[in-house]
Amino acid sequence: MTCKTMSITKFVKQYEQRTTEIRDSEEIEDYKCRGKPKLFIKDCGMLKHAGSVYTRRIFTRFQQEFL
Repeated sequence: MTCKTMSITKFVKQYEQRTTEIRDSEEIEDYKCRGKPKLFIKDCGMLKHAGSVYTRRIFTRFQQEFL
């Protein structure tokens, strides 16, 4: 992505492009999660918070690492 000779403007443009791609993929994931049943979250404050903040895919990854 970057190299020593890359200009700051080119870096910013690539950064903005990548940020837009990430936001778009998160919006798609949020849309997919809307119609699915709620996640079963054990009585753990950290998992409850993660379930309310993360998308279903990211939460599942987090839960696997956490448990």
